[in-house]
Amino acid sequence: MKDNIGNTILLVAFKNTIAEKVVADLPFKNLIIESSHTSIDDLMQVIRNFNYVIGLGEYSGKDQNKLRIETKCNKKFRNQEIKNSERLDIDQILPVTLNSKYSTGIGNSWCNLLSVRVLNSNFRGKYAFIHIPKTIDPVSAKSEIKTLIGEL
Repeated sequence: MKDNIGNTILLVAFKNTIAEKVVADLPFKNLIIESSHTSIDDLMQVIRNFNYVIGLGEYSGKDQNKLRIETKCNKKFRNQEIKNSERLDIDQILPVTLNSKYSTGIGNSWCNLLSVRVLNSNFRGKYAFIHIPKTIDPVSAKSEIKTLIGEL
């Protein structure tokens, strides 16, 4: 990991999810947000101070064996169109490892809304989003995220 890079990375995790447990004790600045429009609005004011923002959410689908590095968003939040959603490709700044994979299944809930809002904001850094399977061991997920971020 590069020296002092922890000051340039912000991990954003949704409250009351495995993501909140995983960011605890990681050597990066983190922000726990509510699943709400207000929390995402507030986040937009904070992210400009960072070179990298990595969103973390909980995944409850069928494939629970690896962290999912999302590569695409969609224009929907709970089946309604998201305004100002021109940019939908998520920066591919994180490498795939044995315990992670690229995915395009971000869904249409808070994880997608957060990602679309960051990508279409005035944030000039790089953005990534990781879905953490809710059945994965949080200690293993922490270790894997440290490995992934260490490549930045």
